[in-house]
Amino acid sequence: MSPSLVLIPQTSVLPGIYQLAIRYHDLSGTDYSRIATMDGDTARDLVASKTGVDFLTGKLPETPERRPGRLFVTPRPDPKPDTALWILNIQRASGLHKIAYINDEKLNALMATDAKIGFPEGEPNWKRHDEVLTRLRINELRAEADRLEATLDTPKAVSVPLDGIPARITGIAGYGWESSADLPGGQKLHIFKLPEWHEAIDDGMGEMHLIADAAGGYRAQLPTGQVLREGHLSDFAEPGFRVRSVVELDVTDPDAFREAFGIEPGAGAADGGLTKLLNMEPEIAEVLKVERAELRATEGGAFILTIEASAENEAELMADLRRVYSDCWGGADGFPTTREGAVFEACLASNANPSPDTCGFQINDWYPPQAAEIEPEALSAPSGLSF
Repeated sequence: MSPSLVLIPQTSVLPGIYQLAIRYHDLSGTDYSRIATMDGDTARDLVASKTGVDFLTGKLPETPERRPGRLFVTPRPDPKPDTALWILNIQRASGLHKIAYINDEKLNALMATDAKIGFPEGEPNWKRHDEVLTRLRINELRAEADRLEATLDTPKAVSVPLDGIPARITGIAGYGWESSADLPGGQKLHIFKLPEWHEAIDDGMGEMHLIADAAGGYRAQLPTGQVLREGHLSDFAEPGFRVRSVVELDVTDPDAFREAFGIEPGAGAADGGLTKLLNMEPEIAEVLKVERAELRATEGGAFILTIEASAENEAELMADLRRVYSDCWGGADGFPTTREGAVFEACLASNANPSPDTCGFQINDWYPPQAAEIEPEALSAPSGLSF
């Protein structure tokens, strides 16, 4: 049986918010894969278009004015590294209206259903998509080349104990050095393994590779080639860190958002005004300090949340966050191994608040900021704010 597209009520607390999901049904049972969240009007208009999207159970009361619209996918006009590169829209007679950003995996899953989905050229332009990915990779490589060249201009010795690095990246204690080997180009491979009894082995984390070059650059990865983190070994010269993470979100229910966090969406907020939104779990709040935070509206209607945070002990933070993340999501799959990702999860995605949809907002994307976005004064004069 082909997978189908269904609309599922998000919550009984917030009626009118629906999840668009793919329903898989076979002899082993039924499973659902979430694609996006939308309001009741959008859900009704999708169903009214009769293009293969229907409510899972029941339906919302009809209103005199319906604006039928089908799903329509367009390329993201502002692609960034490590972000979803497609926009899922509803196409009404009045034009396109964004529902959510989706990645390649979700797009392919949508296309495998019987729903009628529109594209600007009749089908996804995979050639253009591949060119975008290539261009993003070129920009990353150029930035990496500039960074390496800068290290050659002012060379300095990097002497960092490697033993503690795996725990600082994965949040898993117990890695021991296994062996090292020379690689072409002056690189060196260091292999770390967990004891045979360690439970994290079942999660595919039993072995970690650290590849370092003569200039101090490194790449931490699994034997499968999955990269966990990249940077310079000097990043580990101190036990802690300070980084900034940027989050894009939509306020789907202004009243619920205002009630949950005491924030007027149109006005935005900063620092102490975001205390309720950035409600970290108590054990995380003890080891991660929010130095600065700002929520502002964009011209397109989305909101940008900027969080600058610091930790005095990265290994302790990552270990605590791994436990919190596993409790929140039912496992450690997808655990953030970058510092920016850790700040995002700790402060928002895996914090102590209820699910975002019950609080009137949804998270669209997150990413590290461009270097130019960090103001010098932010580093020299922190506010000292701690939630």
